[in-house]
Amino acid sequence: MLRSRFWKGLRSERLRNATRVHYEMVLDYEALRRAVRSEEYEQRLSSKSAQDQPKEVDNITEESKLDLMMRKIQDLEKQMQRFNRGGYGKRVYQQKEQKPKENQETTQKSLN
Repeated sequence: MLRSRFWKGLRSERLRNATRVHYEMVLDYEALRRAVRSEEYEQRLSSKSAQDQPKEVDNITEESKLDLMMRKIQDLEKQMQRFNRGGYGKRVYQQKEQKPKENQETTQKSLN
């Protein structure tokens, strides 16, 4: 009787679902109470850790985000300057232009 009264008094549906096996298998009230309290404690810990995680992300200020973005933009600009100084962009572009002409000439020769 005490066991069923305790079970009916549980308000949390999530807690009931997690400990239903204990209610159905355990005949002793004390064992059921220990299992329910243990599960309740675990759920409380998991909900606290889930709530704490977003707060850490919110600690980043708008200024630090802006500074990070500015550093990334500056790094990209430096890479572009190095790329242009080396003439890599012109070489690649010239190679791309030459390949279609060569392919057209070879296809015309093979057709003749």
